[in-house]
Amino acid sequence: MTPHRNPSLPKGKSLSRKKTSARPKKKKKKNKILFILTSIILLIGSYLYLCQQTSKYQVSDYRKKLPDGYTIHGLDISHHQGDINWEVLTQSQENQPPIRFIFIKATEGGDLLDTRFHTNFTQAKQKGFTCGAYHFYNPQTSPGRQAAFFIQNVTLSTGDLPPVLDIEKRGNKPLATFQHEILTWLQKVEKHYQTKPIIYTSYRFKESYLNDSIFNTYPFWIAHYYVEQVSYPHQWHFWQHTDNATIPGVQSLVDLNVFNGTESQFQEMTIQKERPTT
Repeated sequence: MTPHRNPSLPKGKSLSRKKTSARPKKKKKKNKILFILTSIILLIGSYLYLCQQTSKYQVSDYRKKLPDGYTIHGLDISHHQGDINWEVLTQSQENQPPIRFIFIKATEGGDLLDTRFHTNFTQAKQKGFTCGAYHFYNPQTSPGRQAAFFIQNVTLSTGDLPPVLDIEKRGNKPLATFQHEILTWLQKVEKHYQTKPIIYTSYRFKESYLNDSIFNTYPFWIAHYYVEQVSYPHQWHFWQHTDNATIPGVQSLVDLNVFNGTESQFQEMTIQKERPTT
């Protein structure tokens, strides 16, 4: 068989592979990689910038991001936080943002006094925090007995926050009975302290079991975690936005809260006059 010859080549010349330099290909590949890396860096930078511009959180000294737009911050504590170093915790009043108020567990049910209540409440007031006391409600115990036990153990005075009813369990009673008993506690405590108590519960619990308009007349402290802002349709006053903050002076993780209002509104929220002695 006669070998095929390219007619465009001079006679006697064979078709050979043209040698090309590998250097331009390497340079092109290097430029492509550099372009990709530059694009990634620009994308990351743009993302971080946008996050900074649109974030609803502010940086704090408590190893926790705080909801943005609130100036009055506080804690709530109980015996679960153990022996608090009040000298160290007091320094949080100089942090950014400063801790201004502390809700302290006082009682539970009809006969359980928190073992750290009196120490915590006394120390907190001496250190200049605005203080409040809360009762953990037990739906299996008479509301009248629970109210009397709270009143027996908690003395509130001018400048303190109103008493708090912490409601987390409904029990197996009909809803109407449960609501009536909650209202009984609230009314007895209001009559004694001459100020409306605060209702503390979760967003879902409030919507499911305390959605009657009568409960909307009481100040609301909402527990709602892992959200940037509260979307509750009615008025609320305090927001417990996390349960795992780290605060110097407190041994264990602790809840953080914000007040929904101005400084003057916060002062108006406190008890304005002591209950007359009888």
